[in-house]
Amino acid sequence: MAGDVFTEQGTNASMNEIAKRAGVGPGTLYRHFRDRDHLLDVLLADWIGRIQSAADEVIRTDLTPRALLITWFEALIAHISVHRGGAARFTTALGNPESTMASKWQGLVTANTTVLHHLERLEAIQPGVRSLQVCRLVGGVGTVADNGDLSSDDTKDLLNIIADALLIERSQPPVDAG
Repeated sequence: MAGDVFTEQGTNASMNEIAKRAGVGPGTLYRHFRDRDHLLDVLLADWIGRIQSAADEVIRTDLTPRALLITWFEALIAHISVHRGGAARFTTALGNPESTMASKWQGLVTANTTVLHHLERLEAIQPGVRSLQVCRLVGGVGTVADNGDLSSDDTKDLLNIIADALLIERSQPPVDAG
């Protein structure tokens, strides 16, 4: 029930509405979930496994580094945006060990690190790229896409800007004219 309400109304949905749809009183809901973030955390219990699986899946592809990174970024945004307003919640929580969503953002950073390490092995990513910072950038794009109702093309344009900053573009070897 709560997942449906969050999907329909966003992550700031009324806890009273959630209780009503669940057929319980608000007090009952609050006895089980101290606040909205706690409820979201419980709803996303298997989320870390899903985001890590998405990272593992993308690195098994034969995509070029650019296509791989964009595919990953789109998957990352899809995972943090499973509920309206989710991208902003995740992005705000990133790096805050006190956040109710700390285990989720840590799982997100770990999954992102999997992809970044793969790109490092391919010598396709700039040195010194930090996973948390990349998550913040992509989360910011997800937040703007969610709040601004951006099209997938507009969102992809923003992700390409991030990819341009992260990837090492290799020029084609010279053609032997001889």
